[in-house]
Amino acid sequence: MARRLSYTLADCVARHEAYPQRFQLKPWHERTRLRQGHIVKLIFEAVHPRPGIPKGERMWVRVTQVFGSGSNVTYEGVLDNIPTVIPGLRYGATVHFGPQHVADIFPLRETPMRH
Repeated sequence: MARRLSYTLADCVARHEAYPQRFQLKPWHERTRLRQGHIVKLIFEAVHPRPGIPKGERMWVRVTQVFGSGSNVTYEGVLDNIPTVIPGLRYGATVHFGPQHVADIFPLRETPMRH
């Protein structure tokens, strides 16, 4: 039996459309061309928020796998933050997401070769 998640991921495209001045997004082509090693920010929202505690939190996820391409791409990654709001979610947890869930992309830095 599959374990039920204690969170959902926010649809950042819908948030941007509702609040274009306050909620900026990277272009769609950047969010559909992530590679293994990219670090992205996702918005996790508690399925059953507790009173007096924020209902969600923004956290970084490191992309570990890419499935498909273009508008059909999906990703798997590992949580690279320690959650404080989402019950049952832990550092290093596997997260599945799509480009619509990506709130931000941490820039990849190429390591220069040393001679």
